Amino acid sequence: MKGRFTARLWSAITILIVLFVFIMVAGLFALRLSLPPDVEKVVNSDLQGPVQVEIDDLGVPHIKAQNRADGAWVTGYLHGQSRYFQMDLLRRRGAGELSSLFGVRALEMDKKSRLHQFRLRAAKQLTTLPLWQKRLLEVYVKGVNAGLASLTVRPPEYLMLMQQPKPWTEIDSLLVVYAMYFGLQDGNGDKELLRSLLHSHFPEGYASLLPNRTHFEVPLVGKSQATPLDFDALRSHLPKEHAKGSNAGLGSTAPSHGSSAWLVSGAHTASGKAILSNDIHLGLYLPNQWYRLSLSVGEQRVTGITLPGTPLVVAGSNGYVSWGLTNSYGDWSDLTVINEDVEVEREDTEQIEVDGEIEVITIKHTRFGPILPQGGYAINWLAHTEKAVNLNLFEFESARSVEQVLALAPHVGIPPQNLLVADHLGDIGWTIMGPLPQRDNGRFASTPAHFHDWRWVPPEDYPRILNPVSGLIWSANNRMYEQAEWPSIGEDDFLSSARAWQIRQSLGQLRNANEERVASIQFDNRALLLARWYRRLIQAINTQREPNADLIRLMSDWDGRASKQSVAYTLTRAARNQIIADFYQPFLSQLSEPKVINAFNRINGNVEHTVWAAIDTNQADFFGADELDDYLYQVLLSRYQTLLQEVGDEDKLRWGWQNQLRMNHPLGLPVWPFDGFFNLVSQEQAGGQFMPAINEPRFGASIRFSVSPGQEHSALVAMPGGQSGHPLSPHYAAGHRQWLDQQWIPFLGGNIQQTFEFLPER
Repeated sequence: MKGRFTARLWSAITILIVLFVFIMVAGLFALRLSLPPDVEKVVNSDLQGPVQVEIDDLGVPHIKAQNRADGAWVTGYLHGQSRYFQMDLLRRRGAGELSSLFGVRALEMDKKSRLHQFRLRAAKQLTTLPLWQKRLLEVYVKGVNAGLASLTVRPPEYLMLMQQPKPWTEIDSLLVVYAMYFGLQDGNGDKELLRSLLHSHFPEGYASLLPNRTHFEVPLVGKSQATPLDFDALRSHLPKEHAKGSNAGLGSTAPSHGSSAWLVSGAHTASGKAILSNDIHLGLYLPNQWYRLSLSVGEQRVTGITLPGTPLVVAGSNGYVSWGLTNSYGDWSDLTVINEDVEVEREDTEQIEVDGEIEVITIKHTRFGPILPQGGYAINWLAHTEKAVNLNLFEFESARSVEQVLALAPHVGIPPQNLLVADHLGDIGWTIMGPLPQRDNGRFASTPAHFHDWRWVPPEDYPRILNPVSGLIWSANNRMYEQAEWPSIGEDDFLSSARAWQIRQSLGQLRNANEERVASIQFDNRALLLARWYRRLIQAINTQREPNADLIRLMSDWDGRASKQSVAYTLTRAARNQIIADFYQPFLSQLSEPKVINAFNRINGNVEHTVWAAIDTNQADFFGADELDDYLYQVLLSRYQTLLQEVGDEDKLRWGWQNQLRMNHPLGLPVWPFDGFFNLVSQEQAGGQFMPAINEPRFGASIRFSVSPGQEHSALVAMPGGQSGHPLSPHYAAGHRQWLDQQWIPFLGGNIQQTFEFLPER
């Protein structure tokens, strides 16, 4: 009897093993069928003429078309084949429709997104586009759907989610641009609300709590003075007894979608020609945000990056001009207090599909914008306006000079960006690209009585710089000009100028530089901002009678950089964050809205100015301490002991181990086998915030390039991840190693591995 039971058990186990193997093999077979088919010729009736496409060893396509419409169709085809799921996530993010894919986990995000009703706005915006843009977009959309239809099996993400992809539409392409507004701006007024709360609670001390100018300011136009600090005014708001905050994250600065870019005129280069260098900072995930390509239409060629879901070349070079971007921080929204006297003009309902059911939300509209879900305030956002989205960026492809691009910039409908441009004649220039509302002072929530309908800065009044005497232009999400120069243009809490200051330092040392030398500034990981913190912490250690011997040993490896091997950098950064948290905890704890406190690390880029001044002038009481040296030492010792307890090994205190790049796919589950299938292996990296080499575990340079217009053959580029969104594709991570190792690849592409044709159906 026992033997018979054992035989049956083994038989059942064998069946399960065979079944498991069969499922795995069938799954792998289905995944392979979802790869783009290996064909040499594609025939489609939407094409007007033949198009040749060459694919290089990194999967970058080189498209040669006879007209721009065919170029757009083929671009869409390639996007649809290799990036459809990524595009789907972007349109769903813009529309607030992620819940139908991911269930209740995405519901709260969808609710916040639906407030803005971007699907309705995109449909309306589509009707306002010029006819040529509508036609080009229509052709692109047909290409996307043809590329998706060319797959034998739908993309692997849909297989895992057991769903079918929905066809692409023209509205979806506009939703992708709206999704970028979510990523690049504060669409729910969190920052403005927190500023307002701090201003109302601490009116005399507000400027010191949130200083808007530091000693690191390096504007291109005008001179900045660091915000004067009034510690006596702040001291009056300190509670008699306050506990130091335990949340060191309160002192950290959230990675902000930013970027760095700079222009060097021929006076500083070996060739005598201008050079543009740009690294666009975004969240890092798989596949990459960008899709590289080179597109030739007749004699005109443009090489750069596209945003899958749109046919636009976002940044790149066309042989005459090269352009790059950094996010522009400005006053892009108004928050208005809503009371019982405010009239609700209409109510809309939005239906959110989640787990097979419908969640209904109501949106109340006022003349001040929709009312936020938590009530009390209405938001009027740049993304709500008729100027928010268009396809005018297309015109950059045929521009021939810096002045021409600067003139086009005010008419482009995207989230406002710092635009840096160089041309083949050696001219360089900067302006803001995108719609600019004319502002007076909208930094705080206002009452209905103080609300003003928006007016727009006319193109001729946009801030603009052409060929500065220094021959240098730089942008790192810092203050580009003093507002006195252009008073009608608002400002926001810019990111710390320490990165821009460090870039400006390096640019001033360039002599006879080439593209690689100009671009090497992107890898500068000198910790100039943290150096003074390190020196002050060492001073505190030296005042102790019996300091911790291990702490002294670990702090001795400081090399002045955010290097992989440095434990001193890890501990200095951790102590700095805790010290900032301790300083601000007593003030933030007095606010009545704890959720808003979580927005603090998004606007605290300049609080370093206040906290460092408090340390430098021995304001120990702000940290709840009697002796500042003892306090600083105890913070450093506590952070060391806490971190060591968390990781259990001194070697894991090295900055490289703490700062590992975790580049994952949205469906890359942290369980075998999906982690290794979709995700890349974690890699140690140097660099950090407040320096040109911004490298965080999930944030960094989503693209790097350096180019001199007209000299594209010597231009350089590197991109994390790869061209394809399919994990079985050889191009899923092709080029990633070069990016990680700070190496360059040719801007115009590598060796051609595949050639195929697109032909019109006769």
